[in-house]
Amino acid sequence: MLVQASENGVAFAINFFLGRLAKPDLSLAAFGVMDGLWKLLLSPLRNLAQTAQTLVRTREELRTLLRFVAQVVGGFMAVGALFYVPPVRVWGLQGALGLTPGIAGTIAPALLLFVLLGFVLGTSAFARGLLLGIRITGPIARAAGVRLVVVMAVGSLALLDAGRNGPVLGVLALIGGFGSEMVVLGWRVIHPALDDPYAPLAPSGRGDESA
Repeated sequence: MLVQASENGVAFAINFFLGRLAKPDLSLAAFGVMDGLWKLLLSPLRNLAQTAQTLVRTREELRTLLRFVAQVVGGFMAVGALFYVPPVRVWGLQGALGLTPGIAGTIAPALLLFVLLGFVLGTSAFARGLLLGIRITGPIARAAGVRLVVVMAVGSLALLDAGRNGPVLGVLALIGGFGSEMVVLGWRVIHPALDDPYAPLAPSGRGDESA
């Protein structure tokens, strides 16, 4: 419940602050395109949560999946890096999407952040899946709250400088949100509490099943 509420809150918070920029219509329209684009290109990384939750039972399985996750996240980061090539960026925005030069020019700088967004999105999803697999959900709820707070903190930069690029600010808010979630969940995976019934990375994969 808290994670879903946070997801909706993130979208609302970003749009709320983009509406305070000097060109709210352009910022909201351009970020709307960016929002759909990153969900199209990077949303498969979210499935790493289900993958980790389902497949990790032992340390060996964890090592195998870590290699897989590194390859998948690296592959999506490479796709994001293609936007650093100007012809690819122009073709994607104006050719494939049919955007006007004005909106395409507004979105172009935000595309350069796709590499970092892919990294934090994939890593946070993987950590979330590991915790779900060992039935520790409290940190996931707390991380969702932290994500929303960080998104609002980054978005509030619009109140300090109304001339900021809307899509860039929106993507930075997403990166900050998923990045904070990655840190909170990653710390919880690496440093399990001693009194947990299912200790992460236990040799048996799930600790004492009778618990």
